Amino acid sequence: MRRARVFREPQAHGLNVRVGGDLHRFRQVNDRLIEAFIRLVNDHEQTARQAASEAAQNALTEAGTHLKAAGEVLHLSVDGTIPYYTPFASVRTSAFAMLAPELIETVSQYMRNITFDRAGFEWSHYAALSHAIKRNLRHLFAGLTGAGRVEDTPLLDAVAFLQACLRRGTPLRQRNPSSFPTAFIPKALKSHLYRPGPGKAKQLDIDRYEFLVYRLVRNALEAGGVFCHDSNEFRRLEDDLISDARWQHKDAILGELNLPVLFAPVEQTLAGLHDEIECLLERVNHHVDEGDDPCIKVRHRGGKPRLNLVYPEPDENINHAFYGQIPSIDIARLLWFVASRTGFLKAFTHVLDRYVRHEADRRELLACIIAMGTNMGLRKTAEISGLSYASLVSCSHNYLRVETVHSANDAISNATAGLPAFHLSNIGDQIHSSSDGQRNRRARNKPFDPNGGFSLAIQSVASIRTGTALITGMALIGSRPTVVLSNWFGLAPA
Repeated sequence: MRRARVFREPQAHGLNVRVGGDLHRFRQVNDRLIEAFIRLVNDHEQTARQAASEAAQNALTEAGTHLKAAGEVLHLSVDGTIPYYTPFASVRTSAFAMLAPELIETVSQYMRNITFDRAGFEWSHYAALSHAIKRNLRHLFAGLTGAGRVEDTPLLDAVAFLQACLRRGTPLRQRNPSSFPTAFIPKALKSHLYRPGPGKAKQLDIDRYEFLVYRLVRNALEAGGVFCHDSNEFRRLEDDLISDARWQHKDAILGELNLPVLFAPVEQTLAGLHDEIECLLERVNHHVDEGDDPCIKVRHRGGKPRLNLVYPEPDENINHAFYGQIPSIDIARLLWFVASRTGFLKAFTHVLDRYVRHEADRRELLACIIAMGTNMGLRKTAEISGLSYASLVSCSHNYLRVETVHSANDAISNATAGLPAFHLSNIGDQIHSSSDGQRNRRARNKPFDPNGGFSLAIQSVASIRTGTALITGMALIGSRPTVVLSNWFGLAPA
């Protein structure tokens, strides 16, 4: 019995491990399908926008080359050699001989300073891409299973309608256009999704409608408005919280946290906070009455005190001239400098311990860090950096994890702590720092401080995906320890 029991327990444990692994791989498959859907929607949208840009440039060039012919057409109205009784049809024939009829509308819009309708051309180009869109996106869209929030209900109605038609194999053109849900269509796009029908009625363009649903679903997935339960990356926030069944035992859960404030009555907590803030207010009022704060002036008008802030004079130089001598650099150069001094990029290891064919591209790693730290996103970063979106997505999945981000943080934090200036801003034996990114004056200057205190500023880029702060640079640029969120376009003194 004991041997059988010994064998049964590992089998059950192994079954649980296999089931958990299969569930994780199933969610990964769903993630890849959703990412493929997003990628293909991006590609088709980018293709249409590129075609619209090229059409706009061609129209501008073509109109500019025919301005001379347009001038000759206008001259026909004042040409004295043409008798006044000449029929307009013959004058129009002469005008068409100077400028082709299909070019007159383009040239006239150019002369009237009417911009090219890029949005209209873009949506008309989706009709030319309809076969590729249906071939690439329909099978992915039909397999998506998701939900959304209340504000996305009109879009979800359209999603359910299209998925029902695609799963049953019902051609969309055989459905009555009036049965399509249209409450989600933005008002600004209605002119592009409807075409003239019989009489004065307008008819819905099915191909454009279908791609609009795909595009809005893509936007909602990226923004978190639409989520997938069977996913690792596109789940809703509530899926990572404590379940309702476990929350029924909230007393035991709160007891594990060992936070007495959670068990204290809320009236007692509020009373303690009230007394604390009252003490702080009395202290501030005392300093104001005694004139301890030079930035606040007290004036008495009508027997009542009035507080006024003291603003610097226009000619007062807030920043010391020393900081004006430090050139600004872009964040990419800052990252390369910090990587060379700290080696934090070595902390980003591949998710697979073995069978890795090549090392990570350092440019892609830095681009992913900036994309997530500035909340720009991988797609926008790919457009402005010249790197492909697919390579950035692959780099993000393979190298950016909570463990690797923590390791990179440790590498930079250790390098920061080793700087000679690191301890100059300590208050006593306590490390003094802040994360608000501001630089304020102090009443007392510390040594080596031309403008209110010597500072060690740490440039920081926050990792949105992992929720941790990835410190990515160091410079002497402020008046007190501060953490600054740098942007992609440049690094200016705080």
